[in-house]
Amino acid sequence: MEFDRSRLMNNITTLIKEKNIKIGELENSVGISTGYLSKMAKPENESMPGIDLIWKLAEKLGVSVDMLVGGDFSKSNDNLFYLVKFLHELKLETDVHEIIWSKFTSYDAVKDPLDLPEWDDLECNVEEKIVTSNITDRYVSLFDSKRNLKATKENFYAFVDTLHIVLLFKCIETVENEEKVVYELYSATDNGPSNNYIIPLCSTLEKDGAIFFALSDFYECVQRHDKDIQLRESARKAIGDFLNRNNTEELPFN
Repeated sequence: MEFDRSRLMNNITTLIKEKNIKIGELENSVGISTGYLSKMAKPENESMPGIDLIWKLAEKLGVSVDMLVGGDFSKSNDNLFYLVKFLHELKLETDVHEIIWSKFTSYDAVKDPLDLPEWDDLECNVEEKIVTSNITDRYVSLFDSKRNLKATKENFYAFVDTLHIVLLFKCIETVENEEKVVYELYSATDNGPSNNYIIPLCSTLEKDGAIFFALSDFYECVQRHDKDIQLRESARKAIGDFLNRNNTEELPFN
């Protein structure tokens, strides 16, 4: 996607108003002079902000860099801001390994081990053969069951406080012989009217993909951490004891 300077500045302006932030305090917190953002927002100003400044602004405004640069907050409502904040928090906890994600190939593969409820829509037989090797079953979204979607093997789940189990799906939508990626996030919780039930959290199918940048950015974060080396707690403790063995300073009178 080509960088759109006016979109970036519109997003910054919208978020400042939405979050009721004083522009002078924001400028001071990211280390720029008073009035800098107002000058940058003028259409006749064609100068480009540096990536370091964009990163600092995204952090202060509580969104990802991708969402700040590529999203469109001018069309936002309270619910979208709420979801963006939610995904941003999930991403932060994923980055510091407070949330650990595991990959799964299909809902059927994790349903019994995780004691998940039935979800017949995800267990439909393949109606036609798909050439791409990582496409498996027909996928019926709980957000829009009429969309032509196929599940992939590149899905993730994690145990998250209050949400129980979070399921992150990547699927493929075919429109006029063209394929595009769709991301969906669900919670499988045990706090519902039945023992277990599924809560649809957000999907890039909603509102013409308004949440796409935030949800796709979050998915990329989870996928990146899938390559992290995993350590059992016992192994981590053993390694930590070894690394710290010489850190104890002897007192002079010992």
